[in-house]
Order: sequence, then structure tokens, then C-alpha cells
Amino acid sequence: MAEAITAAEAERPRIQEGDGKPEIVFEEVCKTFLVGRFTQLLRHTAGLRTNCPLVHALSDVSFEVRPGELLGVLGPNGAGQSTLLRVAGGISEPASGRVHLGAQHTGIFELGLAGNQHLTGRQFCTRYFCLWGVARRRREELT
Repeated sequence: MAEAITAAEAERPRIQEGDGKPEIVFEEVCKTFLVGRFTQLLRHTAGLRTNCPLVHALSDVSFEVRPGELLGVLGPNGAGQSTLLRVAGGISEPASGRVHLGAQHTGIFELGLAGNQHLTGRQFCTRYFCLWGVARRRREELT
């Protein structure tokens, strides 16, 4: 028996599911950072011995996101969410592991650019699409 849907649900654009191949793949991704004073980091870069601690921001992270799926990245401050998004966006390279992005993508890395803490997610996206020059009709379809 078919499920009844409301008029609002019928008008909402649907995400087109593709052939089921993952669009985003992380395989055992690790990212590390050296933490220390500038002079210590310079010494390390030059191959000299230092006592800079190594911080593991991501350790063996693996997941897939298929067409039509959403991924939420949650955790306490310092858990590595921003690092994961920077690696996914190509801003930062993983220390090890593999990242595959199958579709065109863009990241919103600086929310201060167009952000406002009083905007809803939908309002923020509309503002961001305006900055990118997305036509009004297309913005309405996307939001």
C-alpha cells in the first residue's frame, strides 16, 4: 500500500539517488599535528631533533557516504570535527589513509564570511548561495 504524503512533501525537491556508489569514502584516515613553539617547529622541519609533541587529530577514520545520505559530524571541542572536514574538503592532506570524493563538492569553512548566529540553517544556505551567484529559482529548489 502506498504511503500518503502531504502537498508540502510532494513539492519538496528529492535527492536523486545514483547508482549506489559511495560519493565520499574515508579509509583508515589519520591526521597528526606537531604542537610546539615556532622555533621548535622550524627545527623539526629542518630535520633537527626536537621535543615537539605529536597530536593525533584523526586516528583510522573510515566511513562511506552514498547518494541521498547525510552525514553529521558531532563531538566535543577538540575531537577532530574541523580536521575531518578540512581533509574532506582538500584543505589539508591526511598523514595516512585514503580519501575519495566522487562528486563535485564545496565546503563552508569560514562561517564568519556570511554567517550570523541568529540565522537558521536554511537562511544561512540561502545567503551562501546568493554569494555564489546561484539563481533564485535554483536557491528555492535547494533550500
